[in-house]
Amino acid sequence: MANLSGRVALVTGAGRGTGRPHCERFAEEGADAIALDAGDNGVQALQSRAVNSGCAVVDAGLLAKA
Repeated sequence: MANLSGRVALVTGAGRGTGRPHCERFAEEGADAIALDAGDNGVQALQSRAVNSGCAVVDAGLLAKA
């Protein structure tokens, strides 16, 4: 991957499957990585790793409809 400094990567479904490693890799490459997921377990697992991976985590399950 190229140097992604100054870029933002929004990764949906980041709490499980291929989303989690993608988010971590974007952060490793310098992007401001934002992990978005609606599942409870996946978000909690990612939040515990977020400090080390450089990802910001958003629980989409908490977002209310306007």
